[in-house]
Amino acid sequence: MSLADKVAAIFEGPRVARIHFRLGRLEVSPQRLRGVGKAIKKGDIKVKVASSGKLLSAAYSPHSDTLTVPDDKLASVSAQAGVLHEGIHALVDMYKCKEVTVLNDEAAAYLAEAIYLRAAHSWVSGGAAEMAIYKAADQLAKAHDLYSKRGVRLSADDAADLRAAIHKHPAYSSIGAHQMTSGHGLHAH
Repeated sequence: MSLADKVAAIFEGPRVARIHFRLGRLEVSPQRLRGVGKAIKKGDIKVKVASSGKLLSAAYSPHSDTLTVPDDKLASVSAQAGVLHEGIHALVDMYKCKEVTVLNDEAAAYLAEAIYLRAAHSWVSGGAAEMAIYKAADQLAKAHDLYSKRGVRLSADDAADLRAAIHKHPAYSSIGAHQMTSGHGLHAH
């Protein structure tokens, strides 16, 4: 199985079927996530193995439409969840979600990751800043029953604590509160 096929499979599995919410104007649904998987299979979103630095396990670049993954095995649930997280950023890019702040994009990615992890009966470990984000995502998901309900609409205010936890993390502390995503769409290949 090719690396692209392995990564695409993450967006097609049964855990993804449980991820369906709207955060402000950003809709995260199984259909949209499957669309990300299809774009990976077609090569519209490229996949490469490389380090994403000390603070991140995976990364997505909207400028090159490239998803960077930590290894070619992606055997652990946490590695798969990290790829799914970056897939939310690819979704924002692919569906041209220009009216989404970067912090709401991150909040949606952490929410999706939390739902994915809980569906796998798994969780993550990490430093205090990382765990504050996952705790806030888990609390938001529990408060709005995202682990069992589909299509829940969340306001920006609902995610305020999660955005605050994200903004305190060194990887995200330079993001402006009103900084918008590029949401320019995938490039023609």
